[in-house]
Amino acid sequence: MSDNYLHQFKVALHELNWGYADQDTPEVIAKFWKDFVQGCQGIYNGSIFDFDEGVIFRTMIEPVFHRTEMRVYPSFQDFEAAIHETDKTFSALTVDARVGEFWWERALLRHTEELYQEQIKLYYGITLQ
Repeated sequence: MSDNYLHQFKVALHELNWGYADQDTPEVIAKFWKDFVQGCQGIYNGSIFDFDEGVIFRTMIEPVFHRTEMRVYPSFQDFEAAIHETDKTFSALTVDARVGEFWWERALLRHTEELYQEQIKLYYGITLQ
């Protein structure tokens, strides 16, 4: 990864008001998303609030992909591919069940413990089998 790419990536994050733009790198961001999705595999035992934090994080990533000046860097294409690969895993774990602009915002997990199920019923009026 070139220094210029990393600098431009951080500039883009700053312009998008990314909270940790000085600290986060493409690798850190991709790893956080991947770790979140891995935590959703199997029977999810977190709350809807924990889940939604991960979903919000993915939404924060999306505007980075619209930064056309970043497309000249092969490392950016690698970053984008890593996020989209994790998206595929996330998509397989979810169902489209609520309102949202992006597919991951509409997603709810298929396999969860009782707390999550109770919360989606309470807050969204949704019961998943």
